[in-house]
Amino acid sequence: MLKRTKFMRLSPLVTLLVLVLAIIALPGCLRGKYKTYLRYDRATDSMKVMVVFEDIYAEKESDSEHLVKNWKTRDNLMMLPVPGIPWGGPITLLRGADDSIYNVALHEGGSEPMFLTKSRLPLSEVDIQPGRLSVSADGRLGYWQSLSCSGQFIDKAIASLIERYTPEVLEMIEIEMKRRIEAIDQPPSNRSESGMYYDALLRPLDDLSLARLRAQFENKQIAVKRDGGVFTLAFQVSPDDAQELLKAAKQIEAPVDATSDKAKAEDVFEPYSDRVDVQADATGWVRVTFDLTRTVVCEAKDAKKGDDQAYKAMVDYARAQGLDVARTFDIQTLIDRFNGIEPTAPTAPTFNPWND
Repeated sequence: MLKRTKFMRLSPLVTLLVLVLAIIALPGCLRGKYKTYLRYDRATDSMKVMVVFEDIYAEKESDSEHLVKNWKTRDNLMMLPVPGIPWGGPITLLRGADDSIYNVALHEGGSEPMFLTKSRLPLSEVDIQPGRLSVSADGRLGYWQSLSCSGQFIDKAIASLIERYTPEVLEMIEIEMKRRIEAIDQPPSNRSESGMYYDALLRPLDDLSLARLRAQFENKQIAVKRDGGVFTLAFQVSPDDAQELLKAAKQIEAPVDATSDKAKAEDVFEPYSDRVDVQADATGWVRVTFDLTRTVVCEAKDAKKGDDQAYKAMVDYARAQGLDVARTFDIQTLIDRFNGIEPTAPTAPTFNPWND
């Protein structure tokens, strides 16, 4: 993945985007495999996300109840194109009343949504298209769901995140500067997890970088510009640190399968690494470009597979609970439709991936 560099403790992509992204992952007991699809639709200037689950089963019979709970809230589940853990599903948020946001562990039987924050933007602008449960030809439960949001909403969301976290970033920069002035080698023992994360992020930077970043945040010069499906973040650090970041970015290898020996569970941005371009000049300016004009596919396969009895029990339970379970669905048709490719067969004038 990455060779050891000054910024080894964090993936370069995480280092560059941590100020505008937050990731949460939890363990669980509903298992399976899934793929997330993300693409920019130029025709509607919107970002579209689709998640397809296959081979769903429960480790314990009691965990099956969690499937019903997820099903009942599907109209408000915002599944993000960011892998959580290989068997647990992507990072998922629940849209609550008054634009409240909750973290949801799709896989963790007995868990309840955990309040995170209240959105500054109207979440009604996120168009959630709840999918449908299905049974594959070999008798295994599957599910798909998608969402979309306008480019304008994304622009406002990114700006809101930067505004929200700017005070925290400035506070952490001041703490780091004070630590250096007072020659304190270790952070306080009561340091929060968030504080420790900033320690890991800021400590590799030299004094000039800290001073420049502080000035840019104070003057509201940190921003992400979007041109269709291409996002650009520019900031200035010291020339030396700019070259360190550039060196680290060039050492990112091509994306790897989530189940391979080279994959790391914490490196959730790895599937996107080939969409990132990092440039740096001699004055310390760094430009990070994130290109989403082509569909990004993230795949997570569960190394632990269920047996035929477990798969059948999951299907039987879903049907016994009165959930709407189709016989099967055509995954390729779903993918084609997601990518804007309409069925051309004269026998299928309207989109219907279901064979029932």
